[in-house]
Amino acid sequence: MTKSVHLYLFEEALRLVDEEEIAIDTETLWGYTALGLAASEGTECVNEEGIQVLAVEMLLDRPSGKIRPAINRETNGMTPLMWAANHGHVDVAESLIDRGAIVDYVSSEWAPPHILPPPGAFAAEAAAAAAMVQEDLTRLVRLYPAGSSDSEHALVEAAEEIAKAAQNGYALSEDVDGENNRESTTGNNVVITTLETNKDSLYQKKKTPLITATCAGHKKMVWLLLQYGANQRLRDSTGRNALEWAAALGNHDL
Repeated sequence: MTKSVHLYLFEEALRLVDEEEIAIDTETLWGYTALGLAASEGTECVNEEGIQVLAVEMLLDRPSGKIRPAINRETNGMTPLMWAANHGHVDVAESLIDRGAIVDYVSSEWAPPHILPPPGAFAAEAAAAAAMVQEDLTRLVRLYPAGSSDSEHALVEAAEEIAKAAQNGYALSEDVDGENNRESTTGNNVVITTLETNKDSLYQKKKTPLITATCAGHKKMVWLLLQYGANQRLRDSTGRNALEWAAALGNHDL
């Protein structure tokens, strides 16, 4: 099944299902199902009537009595609709939705690394965080000049290290459960907001097709999903909704 699916030989994949009783939703060695990869790549095939159709349509529009794939099956943190949304295949997405794909499906698994926001996507947020830390550091230095106690001197040194990290582009941790957000408070109510290089804050769960399309910057896909009633207020595991992702990634035309 893996070979047939990854060579886009979906007709052969269906033969294996019908004749050799291989499960139609079998995951390949790379974590795809036949429907998931067909949606991801926007592949076209020739159906049994000799008509050129989308591969997702050929897989889903099988005759009565034939086994069909589960249209909302989540594998590797993505449903077929999410894969279509990630790659901007508007025609595939519309076909899936018309056949029962859930527009507001919320994923329960971690998204695969290769669909994370690109490097530098959070440059604006990192710059703002660096400015905040530098301001806190300046205030500390003024409060605790040279000659302060060892503990106060250590506090300033810690702030300097945080400022360096911020200048290197590390983003503020956004652990929505609050487990990784830390603050240091002095007796004079000076607060240092620490920065963390927590990569897990980017590995999203609770993704939706709309958030996926927004992160990928596919304007037409976003428009399509909204036309089908996608909920703009849903948030993923980073705490962002689609609008906040668009702002964070600089996709202002979305």
